[in-house]
Formats: sequence, C-alpha cells, structure tokens
Amino acid sequence: MIVKAHPFFEFSHSILRSVKLRWAFVFKSIKTLVKELGHENRIIDVFKIDCEGCEWKTAQHWFDTSVNVTLRQIQVELHGSDIQNTPKFFDLMYEHNYVIFHKEPNIAYPGAIEYAFLKLAPEFSKDIVRAKGAVPGE
Repeated sequence: MIVKAHPFFEFSHSILRSVKLRWAFVFKSIKTLVKELGHENRIIDVFKIDCEGCEWKTAQHWFDTSVNVTLRQIQVELHGSDIQNTPKFFDLMYEHNYVIFHKEPNIAYPGAIEYAFLKLAPEFSKDIVRAKGAVPGE
C-alpha cells in the first residue's frame, strides 16, 4: 500500500508475511520488495526490519548492488546475538558507512535490542582506522 500524504513524500507499508513450512519461515528479499513496490533507483529514507532472528543471515543482502536503492536509515531489532555473528554484523554496517545513532533494549522481549543506523558519506570516516571485530575501548 502506498499512501500519498503530502505532494513531496510517499510512504510505503508492506506487510511481510511468513509462510510456515515445517517449522521454517520464508521471507521476501529486499530485492523482491523493492521490485514489488516499484522502488528501483530510489532512496529509501527508513528501512525497518524485525524478522525474529533472520537479520543475522539477511543483512548482507540489504546492500545487494543489483537492487540499486540507497537506504538512508536502517532500524533493526537484533535477536539472540552471539560472539560470532555480532562483530560481523557491525563490521558489515561500518563497511557500508552506517553509524549507530540510537540503541535501546526491547524490555518486552529480553535478548532483543533495537538499533538505528544512519548512512554517512564515505568521507566522514575515511581517516578512521577500525579493525574488524573491534570493540570500542579495548
């Protein structure tokens, strides 16, 4: 559904429905969503994803260059982080010029943390050396 609320803004709302197949869930890719919503070659101001754990496996697809969209802001709820996936996820975000601008625990569901990332120009961090898997302050 696309809502025209203002002549300069367009809001899209897509309900992602999972299909339960023998305890497995199948989700639409960002490439499929962009095509279905007609958002090719566009800037998406806010991309929000809460997929109950799929974020660890799907994050690299958010930056699929064949999709040809720019995600200015990514809001994601991370579920059940672990020592292997967490550094890789944040390295991926950093490599694509995203910085955290908000973080809060989901107090209704312990073990889930909401993050909001903002895409910056590559020039912003070009002189910052950051080792992969780096933990601030160590």
